[in-house]
Amino acid sequence: GSEMCIRDRWLSVVVLMVLVVLWKEFKICIFDPVAARMYGLRPSIVNPILMTCVTLAIVAGIKSVGMILMIAFAILPAAICHQFASSMAHMALGSGVIGALAGGVGTYLSISAGNVPTGPIVVLLLFGVFVIAILVSPRRRKATIPSAAGRPSDEESQRVAIRSTGGPR
Repeated sequence: GSEMCIRDRWLSVVVLMVLVVLWKEFKICIFDPVAARMYGLRPSIVNPILMTCVTLAIVAGIKSVGMILMIAFAILPAAICHQFASSMAHMALGSGVIGALAGGVGTYLSISAGNVPTGPIVVLLLFGVFVIAILVSPRRRKATIPSAAGRPSDEESQRVAIRSTGGPR
């Protein structure tokens, strides 16, 4: 039992190190493979490395916390953070913080309630936060106020152009 736990921890550390070292490469290959090729990157090599990291992290997580909790941890923190984050870096960091807080608060609530399993408490907590995030999301408010004729305004178009190119045109 403990050998598996130690191995999974080392695996998690290695995956985290690969993600940190190749963060920019992953970002550009995911969002713009053509630009990645122009910069000399090979998405056909970078993307499988990312998928391997994701797979290893999920396998280690399933062994540690179980299938349902791992699925919730893989999806809900990112879905919550997506409602508020302005960049991929903010989303990745925020998702990690949300997942850690949900795990800690869920564990505390589970212990406080007595003989209640931790996994379902954490999943319910994450789902509750997700529902609240959807209801108060700035993205939702923007989506409910369409501009004239349903097209983006010039200001919105400029913001999209600046974000996609990395600077003003």
